[in-house]
Amino acid sequence: MKKFLVLFLVLVIAAAFGFSQRISVTGDAGYTVGIKTDITQDSSSVATDVSLSLVEGGITFSYEVVQDFSIGARVGFAYAPIEATDIQLIYDSASATTFVPMDIMVVASYKYAFDGFGIGVTAGGGLSTPDFFKHFGWVVKTTIGGFYSFDNLKITLGAGIEMRNYSVGENRSLNFVGIPISLEFSYSF
Repeated sequence: MKKFLVLFLVLVIAAAFGFSQRISVTGDAGYTVGIKTDITQDSSSVATDVSLSLVEGGITFSYEVVQDFSIGARVGFAYAPIEATDIQLIYDSASATTFVPMDIMVVASYKYAFDGFGIGVTAGGGLSTPDFFKHFGWVVKTTIGGFYSFDNLKITLGAGIEMRNYSVGENRSLNFVGIPISLEFSYSF
């Protein structure tokens, strides 16, 4: 059975690279406006008044499996421009000073182009760590945007929905929902 699974995985990877149209590198920057943030401990609400928004950026490496549909991986960082007292409330610790999530995500996107203009949808999710691997959580993000392409370069402006959940202490979690607004630059080879 293990040999079959390994062979199957090798064939899937070979087929994906064989049918691959292009390889793309995408850089993005944006701002996520927080619309709901709450902290719970032992399933009871601790705080709902933390105003959390994120300045985000990252890089995505993807390849086009079939025309206009790409899959890939994204590494990104976010910075929360909030007061130290809010960071200490999140972690329930007077020594907490930073909240800078690092995201490692699997991403899929579909783009439809017409006369240089187009529309695209990107969805992804994966691991997120808000304090350099001391605590862990997950992130899920979906955006829709319009783009303009110059040969192999695409510039996209989009917005969507983002959800994050972190374990920030013993039986303590942070839940975040926001609206990301992003600008992307993508180059295809």
